[in-house]
Amino acid sequence: MNFPVLDRIDRSLLRLLQEDARRPFKELATKVALASSTVHERVARLRKQGVLRGVHADVDHRAFGLQIQAMVFVRVLKDTEKGEGFAEQICLAPWVLSLYHLAGRQDFALHIVARDTDQLREQVMSITARDEVRGVETSLIFEHRRNHVMPDYAG
Repeated sequence: MNFPVLDRIDRSLLRLLQEDARRPFKELATKVALASSTVHERVARLRKQGVLRGVHADVDHRAFGLQIQAMVFVRVLKDTEKGEGFAEQICLAPWVLSLYHLAGRQDFALHIVARDTDQLREQVMSITARDEVRGVETSLIFEHRRNHVMPDYAG
C-alpha cells in the first residue's frame, strides 16, 4: 500500500490521537493551531487513506478470567496456500489476540490468552493437530508492555 507523505501537522495529529484517541477535535485544533473543521477534514482524510486504521479499547484480558498469555511460534509446511489458510483460520479462534507472519525459522507468532494452563495446553494441542503445522514452540508471557505512540523519525 502506498501511503501519502505526512506533513508536520498530520504527524502531530497522529501522535496526539495515539496518546488519547478520545480527544475532541476542538482540543486537537488548539494543539496544532488550526480550525476544528480543518482538523476534522485532516483526520477524515487520514482514515480514508488508511493511515489511521481505527480506534481501539485496550481491555485487560484478566477481567475476563484469562490469567495466562503466551506466544506460540508456529512452523507450517512450505506450501504457500496452506500457510495463508493457517493464518486465516487460526485468527478465527477467540483466544488469538494477534498473529505475526515472520521471516526466519518460525513462520508465525501467535499472541494468545487462556484461563489456565489446562486451557493453554488444549489451545496449543489444537494448533499442533492441524495438518499444515510442522511444529510449535510456546513461551509464557510474564509481562506485556506496549508503546502506544509511533516514533516520528521524519519530524
